[in-house]
Amino acid sequence: MLIIEKGKVKPHVSNPVSEDYRQRYLQAVSEFQQVRSTGYAFVQSLQLPAIDELTDVQKRLFCDGTVYNPEIIATAAIATKYVKDRNEFERMLGLYQNGYRSIFRTNVMFRRKNTGVTLKELTKELRRMYHILKIMPVTGA
Repeated sequence: MLIIEKGKVKPHVSNPVSEDYRQRYLQAVSEFQQVRSTGYAFVQSLQLPAIDELTDVQKRLFCDGTVYNPEIIATAAIATKYVKDRNEFERMLGLYQNGYRSIFRTNVMFRRKNTGVTLKELTKELRRMYHILKIMPVTGA
């Protein structure tokens, strides 16, 4: 598709990605793969809310019985560490329709499928988790 602007014809580029974002994304993927290989040890050090305080949807999405699921928490924590705002967080996790097929989106959507959480609920709860993790120092990840 071409766009004509003031007599100039330019190709249409939807949602261009800045080089800065691309570099941060690649760093996040690299760190996630490293954390995955070490067994998600840093997740235990995060000061997350008590599981008893979570809603039913949050428990299904973020917990495995009485403990937090380390893979979904690590996915959200590492993404939070490398983004500038909530929109970038959602983009990195691929929470929009037909999102980029990344390791983050795969983890999130696999968890959604296995817990029966809707995409709307998933997005809402991951936004809440983003705001919790944003104020925490994510070290060791």
